[in-house]
Amino acid sequence: MRSAMISTNGRPDRRAHRGSAILLALVAVGVATLLGLSLAATRDANVAASRNLAHAAAARAAAAGAMEVAVDVLEDPSTDLAAISKSGGVLFEGLAVGGASAKARVHDLLTGLAADDSSEVVEIVVEGTSSGISQTARAVGRLPRAPGAPTADLDCSEFALLATGTLVFEGDACLAVWSGSPLAILAEPVAYGLASGSTAQIAVSPDASLHGTVALSIGGFATDAEMHDEHLADKMVRIPAAIHVPLAAVPIERAAESLGGGAADTLLDGYIAYDAMPEGDMRVPARAAATLRGVRSFDIAGNLRIERGAQLRVEGETRFVVRGNLVIEPATVEVAAGATLSFIVLGDASIDGAYVGGERSNPEELRDATGRAAYDGGASRVLLSLAGGGRVSISEGSVVKGEIYAPEAAVAVATRSAVYGRVLGRDVRLGAGCAVFYDPALDDRSGWTARASGIWTPTGAVRTEVRQIARLDGESLERFAVETGVVPEVSPSLGSLTLLAIEDADDDTRSDAGAAGSGTSRPRERASVRIARGILRAIEAQRANGHGVFSDVGELDRAFVSLGFDPMKGADE
Repeated sequence: MRSAMISTNGRPDRRAHRGSAILLALVAVGVATLLGLSLAATRDANVAASRNLAHAAAARAAAAGAMEVAVDVLEDPSTDLAAISKSGGVLFEGLAVGGASAKARVHDLLTGLAADDSSEVVEIVVEGTSSGISQTARAVGRLPRAPGAPTADLDCSEFALLATGTLVFEGDACLAVWSGSPLAILAEPVAYGLASGSTAQIAVSPDASLHGTVALSIGGFATDAEMHDEHLADKMVRIPAAIHVPLAAVPIERAAESLGGGAADTLLDGYIAYDAMPEGDMRVPARAAATLRGVRSFDIAGNLRIERGAQLRVEGETRFVVRGNLVIEPATVEVAAGATLSFIVLGDASIDGAYVGGERSNPEELRDATGRAAYDGGASRVLLSLAGGGRVSISEGSVVKGEIYAPEAAVAVATRSAVYGRVLGRDVRLGAGCAVFYDPALDDRSGWTARASGIWTPTGAVRTEVRQIARLDGESLERFAVETGVVPEVSPSLGSLTLLAIEDADDDTRSDAGAAGSGTSRPRERASVRIARGILRAIEAQRANGHGVFSDVGELDRAFVSLGFDPMKGADE
């Protein structure tokens, strides 16, 4: 290389040096050009990113601000939810928040449909948009009741477990919320305890799991957020007085002539579209399949036995009055969407290795006692009521999705069984490996734990008329309504055993579509508002005279729970 740069006369060749310098200069110019272009591109990208960040911040602020507006609108009892329903659930749209706009929608958390004037728990979805970038915020909460006649939930359905005598948790027994319930997202505490408010007769194994629970005790209602938080920290729910638990209604005397011919014994098999009052027993034979359609009533003088391998399907409103014992062997009892099933038993009830509940959307679910069972309409589809001092036994891996109301009976859940719903009994025993998963849809905030409930006077005392209700029969409920102007709420089969005429008006929760198995009917069939005409007349008279009007629920009962923000969407994500 060195010799190539030497001229023939032995001196260095200057032209070679000049060529190298030119090459180096060209390389330097190229590098500078690339650096300049890179800096320009980076600057443009930073400018674009800054603009996107600004619009994203504006969209987020619009969603958060509009959420506060939406909550304020829904917490106003005068808000016309019927009009919102007609608009497809749109609460408002095109609301200007700074340089962005917002739209709010509200739907019923139980049905997924647009919220209407019968909705109790809703989800708010607010979308803020700025220059094509959108941010969605969500919140859930219970709607306040409009001022008017107060209501009183008299069957204590706000409690997952309630006993009038003793309450025992054995081994690794579990009490928790039903995670499959749409209202589980509210993260409300699960209440349990004794009606007396005492803890002396409650035995809890060290291995028992009580997730997110609060125990009933006697004390004052929380008056502010700080006291409310203190009660939660102590895992307590406090009420001013002990609970009065009415007994289950006793069925009316049997008619002289049966509705179905007075057969000594009756078999249910195939499609059933008639009522019956057998003088003897009633059976669903082993491995048989029976389907009950329409509004059906069976008054059985003897026992009802659903035998091993049988399949009973309910497609309407069905009520069994069993004056003997109820026995459900390893069998399947499923209640279709929009249908209800009630067992009113005067003897004992035994459920062994069976599934009783809503029609399972997942046929592979079988009997899931782990707490992960699908909601399938919730606990309001099935009611088991004992109208005497018998015994309820749920065992051998049984799963019941429903309500058990047996204030005079001993209730035992044993051998890896589970109840999805709630249990009320005299002496309640939850065995090792067993569980109760509470359905929060059963709590409509008008019971003993609600300050604004019709159970309480404005001074925090229990209404005298409440303690005078001996049984949850139609006559007692009508008398209570006449004397107080308070709307009594109970499960329909508990309050209608006197066969009073039912008001088939707008307040009736039944529908032809629901009876036919439509999936669009409201799943919470238990709320009474299915009241005898006499009760409705009494309520209207009280309201006309200016009585029975109560203040709106307090701030502690009205809070919406924020679910945060969805992932942001828009240009240049």
